[in-house]
Amino acid sequence: MEKQNQQQQPPLCAGGCGFFGNAANGNFCSKCYREQKAKEEKQLGAQVQVQKAIQEQEVKNAMEVVAATPSPSFAPAADGIVAPVVSSPPLAPAAAAAAPTDDSKPVQLDTTKCFNCKRKVGLLGFRCRCDFVFCSKHRYAEEHGCSFNYKGAQKEKLSEENQKVVGSKIDKI
Repeated sequence: MEKQNQQQQPPLCAGGCGFFGNAANGNFCSKCYREQKAKEEKQLGAQVQVQKAIQEQEVKNAMEVVAATPSPSFAPAADGIVAPVVSSPPLAPAAAAAAPTDDSKPVQLDTTKCFNCKRKVGLLGFRCRCDFVFCSKHRYAEEHGCSFNYKGAQKEKLSEENQKVVGSKIDKI
Protein backbone atom coordinates (compact mmCIF):
# COMPACT_ATOMS: atom_id res chain seq x y z
CA MET A 1 0.00 0.00 0.00
CA GLU A 2 2.77 2.43 0.87
CA LYS A 3 4.58 1.64 -2.38
CA GLN A 4 1.50 2.60 -4.40
CA ASN A 5 1.27 5.98 -2.61
CA GLN A 6 4.96 6.68 -3.31
CA GLN A 7 4.57 5.73 -6.97
CA GLN A 8 1.50 7.92 -7.43
CA GLN A 9 3.20 11.06 -6.13
CA PRO A 10 5.03 13.01 -8.84
CA PRO A 11 8.77 13.52 -8.34
CA LEU A 12 10.09 16.68 -6.71
CA CYS A 13 11.55 19.43 -8.89
CA ALA A 14 15.09 18.75 -10.10
CA GLY A 15 15.85 22.43 -9.52
CA GLY A 16 15.47 21.93 -5.78
CA CYS A 17 12.71 24.49 -5.26
CA GLY A 18 10.41 22.07 -3.40
CA PHE A 19 7.56 21.95 -5.91
CA PHE A 20 6.60 18.87 -7.86
CA GLY A 21 8.30 18.27 -11.18
CA ASN A 22 6.92 17.04 -14.47
CA ALA A 23 8.50 14.20 -16.44
CA ALA A 24 7.84 16.08 -19.71
CA ASN A 25 9.91 19.02 -18.38
CA GLY A 26 12.85 16.89 -17.25
CA ASN A 27 11.46 16.66 -13.71
CA PHE A 28 11.52 20.47 -13.37
CA CYS A 29 8.56 22.50 -12.18
CA SER A 30 7.20 25.05 -14.69
CA LYS A 31 9.13 27.97 -13.20
CA CYS A 32 12.49 26.19 -13.00
CA TYR A 33 11.92 24.74 -16.49
CA ARG A 34 11.41 28.25 -17.95
CA GLU A 35 14.54 29.51 -16.18
CA GLN A 36 16.55 26.52 -17.41
CA LYS A 37 15.35 27.05 -21.01
CA ALA A 38 16.22 30.77 -20.83
CA LYS A 39 19.76 29.92 -19.65
CA GLU A 40 20.21 27.40 -22.46
CA GLU A 41 18.95 29.84 -25.09
CA LYS A 42 21.20 32.59 -23.76
CA GLN A 43 24.24 30.30 -23.88
CA LEU A 44 23.30 29.10 -27.37
CA GLY A 45 22.79 32.69 -28.57
CA ALA A 46 26.17 33.71 -27.18
CA GLN A 47 27.85 30.76 -28.92
CA VAL A 48 26.20 31.68 -32.23
CA GLN A 49 27.32 35.31 -31.90
CA VAL A 50 30.89 34.23 -31.16
CA GLN A 51 30.88 31.92 -34.19
CA LYS A 52 29.54 34.72 -36.42
CA ALA A 53 32.18 37.12 -35.15
CA ILE A 54 34.91 34.57 -35.82
CA GLN A 55 33.62 33.91 -39.35
CA GLU A 56 33.39 37.64 -40.10
CA GLN A 57 36.94 38.15 -38.83
CA GLU A 58 38.19 35.26 -40.98
CA VAL A 59 36.48 36.69 -44.06
CA LYS A 60 37.87 40.15 -43.31
CA ASN A 61 41.39 38.76 -42.87
CA ALA A 62 41.08 36.79 -46.10
CA MET A 63 39.94 39.89 -47.97
CA GLU A 64 42.88 41.87 -46.56
CA VAL A 65 45.31 39.15 -47.62
CA VAL A 66 43.84 39.07 -51.13
CA ALA A 67 43.97 42.85 -51.37
CA ALA A 68 47.51 43.00 -50.01
CA THR A 69 49.01 40.37 -52.30
CA PRO A 70 50.41 41.92 -55.46
CA SER A 71 49.10 40.48 -58.66
CA PRO A 72 51.87 39.48 -61.06
CA SER A 73 51.63 40.70 -64.60
CA PHE A 74 53.74 39.55 -67.47
CA ALA A 75 55.67 41.93 -69.68
CA PRO A 76 58.01 41.11 -72.56
CA ALA A 77 61.65 41.71 -71.74
CA ALA A 78 64.16 43.24 -74.12
CA ASP A 79 65.49 39.87 -75.22
CA GLY A 80 62.03 38.48 -76.12
CA ILE A 81 61.49 36.47 -72.93
CA VAL A 82 58.29 37.08 -71.02
CA ALA A 83 59.12 37.94 -67.41
CA PRO A 84 56.71 38.48 -64.53
CA VAL A 85 56.41 42.04 -63.27
CA VAL A 86 55.16 42.51 -59.72
CA SER A 87 53.02 45.57 -59.23
CA SER A 88 52.62 47.19 -55.83
CA PRO A 89 49.19 47.32 -54.20
CA PRO A 90 47.29 50.61 -54.09
CA LEU A 91 48.46 52.97 -51.38
CA ALA A 92 45.17 53.50 -49.54
CA PRO A 93 42.77 50.54 -49.79
CA ALA A 94 41.54 51.12 -46.23
CA ALA A 95 40.70 54.76 -46.95
CA ALA A 96 38.57 53.77 -49.93
CA ALA A 97 36.68 51.18 -47.88
CA ALA A 98 36.20 53.54 -44.93
CA ALA A 99 34.45 56.26 -46.95
CA PRO A 100 31.28 54.74 -48.44
CA THR A 101 29.65 56.73 -51.20
CA ASP A 102 26.20 55.40 -50.42
CA ASP A 103 23.56 58.14 -50.70
CA SER A 104 20.73 56.38 -48.88
CA LYS A 105 17.89 58.20 -47.22
CA PRO A 106 17.56 58.06 -43.42
CA VAL A 107 15.31 55.46 -41.81
CA GLN A 108 12.81 56.31 -39.08
CA LEU A 109 13.28 53.75 -36.33
CA ASP A 110 10.65 54.98 -33.86
CA THR A 111 7.33 55.61 -35.63
CA THR A 112 5.64 56.68 -32.40
CA LYS A 113 7.51 59.99 -32.51
CA CYS A 114 7.67 62.87 -34.99
CA PHE A 115 10.64 62.55 -37.35
CA ASN A 116 11.40 66.27 -37.04
CA CYS A 117 10.90 67.21 -33.38
CA LYS A 118 10.80 63.71 -31.77
CA ARG A 119 7.50 64.55 -30.04
CA LYS A 120 5.21 61.63 -29.27
CA VAL A 121 2.48 61.39 -31.89
CA GLY A 122 0.37 58.68 -30.29
CA LEU A 123 -2.19 56.96 -32.47
CA LEU A 124 -2.79 59.93 -34.73
CA GLY A 125 0.64 60.34 -36.30
CA PHE A 126 0.57 61.67 -39.85
CA ARG A 127 2.40 59.47 -42.36
CA CYS A 128 3.73 61.53 -45.24
CA ARG A 129 4.40 60.28 -48.77
CA CYS A 130 8.12 60.43 -47.95
CA ASP A 131 7.43 57.48 -45.55
CA PHE A 132 8.05 59.33 -42.29
CA VAL A 133 5.64 59.95 -39.40
CA PHE A 134 5.10 63.54 -38.24
CA CYS A 135 3.18 65.42 -35.56
CA SER A 136 0.36 67.86 -36.34
CA LYS A 137 2.83 70.75 -36.58
CA HIS A 138 5.15 69.10 -39.12
CA ARG A 139 2.61 67.11 -41.14
CA TYR A 140 2.62 69.47 -44.14
CA ALA A 141 5.34 69.04 -46.76
CA GLU A 142 6.48 72.65 -46.40
CA GLU A 143 6.98 72.26 -42.65
CA HIS A 144 9.27 69.24 -42.70
CA GLY A 145 11.11 69.71 -46.00
CA CYS A 146 9.53 66.74 -47.73
CA SER A 147 11.76 64.83 -50.14
CA PHE A 148 8.84 63.41 -52.13
CA ASN A 149 8.51 64.80 -55.68
CA TYR A 150 4.82 65.75 -55.77
CA LYS A 151 5.08 67.51 -59.13
CA GLY A 152 6.72 64.52 -60.82
CA ALA A 153 4.22 62.11 -59.28
CA GLN A 154 1.26 64.15 -60.57
CA LYS A 155 2.80 64.40 -64.06
CA GLU A 156 3.24 60.65 -64.13
CA LYS A 157 -0.32 60.08 -62.91
CA LEU A 158 -1.72 62.41 -65.58
CA SER A 159 0.28 60.76 -68.34
CA GLU A 160 -1.04 57.34 -67.28
CA GLU A 161 -4.67 58.43 -66.97
CA ASN A 162 -4.99 60.67 -70.02
CA GLN A 163 -5.00 59.13 -73.46
CA LYS A 164 -2.75 60.54 -76.10
CA VAL A 165 -4.79 62.28 -78.79
CA VAL A 166 -3.18 62.17 -82.21
CA GLY A 167 -4.77 63.14 -85.52
CA SER A 168 -4.87 60.62 -88.33
CA LYS A 169 -2.07 60.89 -90.85
CA ILE A 170 -4.11 59.76 -93.83
CA ASP A 171 -7.22 61.56 -94.97
CA LYS A 172 -10.15 59.21 -95.25
CA ILE A 173 -12.16 59.39 -98.45
